[in-house]
Amino acid sequence: MRAKWRKKRMRSSICITMAESYRKPAQLIFDSDIGERWRLFEIEYEHYINIVYRNEPDAVKALILLNLAGPEALMRAQTFDFAPAVLDDNNQVVVPAETMRDPNVLLRKFRELCDPPFNRILKRGKFFARHQLPDEPVERFICDLKDMALQCHFGVMSNELIRDMLVIGMTDQNLKIKLLQNADLTLEQAVHACRTSEIVATLSDQVDTQKKSINLTGFNKRPTTTANRRFMNEPPQTANRGFINEPPQRCPNCNYFHNKGRMFCPANGKPCNYCKKMNHFAVACRSLGNRPSSSASNLHLLQQD
Repeated sequence: MRAKWRKKRMRSSICITMAESYRKPAQLIFDSDIGERWRLFEIEYEHYINIVYRNEPDAVKALILLNLAGPEALMRAQTFDFAPAVLDDNNQVVVPAETMRDPNVLLRKFRELCDPPFNRILKRGKFFARHQLPDEPVERFICDLKDMALQCHFGVMSNELIRDMLVIGMTDQNLKIKLLQNADLTLEQAVHACRTSEIVATLSDQVDTQKKSINLTGFNKRPTTTANRRFMNEPPQTANRGFINEPPQRCPNCNYFHNKGRMFCPANGKPCNYCKKMNHFAVACRSLGNRPSSSASNLHLLQQD
């Protein structure tokens, strides 16, 4: 007997520990959105009970339901009418009496209170008025349509109506025209086409953005070449802005104005047209002044540079 009591106490402590570690459903607030609140509460309650109190008797589950629902729900539960038992001719119980200690009875009573049948008209009106928002992802639009259809209780027509509203309410007009041309379109095909189209559009936008970034980078960072630094007889005012420590001077090797240093000289690595020596032009050749030559010949050599 003591071992049985100890085992029961241990199981109770385990349940308490598990109950504290899992999130409980939010208490019910009976406002204008009570239908949606109750739907979420019922789903969370079923998960919570199956995880923590799955092996408890129905009377305990009913008390847990009332406790989780909150004080306002507990007060409304006191006003529920519970049907008596149904007996046959031999006074045998055919249908047991409804009681507050039955969690299934309480769930049905709260469902009738929070989600009456006339609310389906309003929910179906919201479903048929649902359209995809301009910046709304297609996955969120599809999930919202499925969730709304579940509340509308469309039955066997649910998938067809979701498909119709998905095609009609989408923002991609080109895809809409393409899907409308398929007379045998299914919900799975429409969902696959919407997801594929959104992925392709996203990748295309990313590629275009990268191309624009590359073009702007190439425009702002123009390569520095020797041709960009060539100026005839005027000292450059804006070229080589990265080397403005010394003013440009006329070079004795090329006769141009540029910054000091062989790396800036356009004649660097090139032969002279007059003496055939390297690293200077004929216009600055020192041998030109030492040898007699005609002015026409000199002009021809200069023009070749």
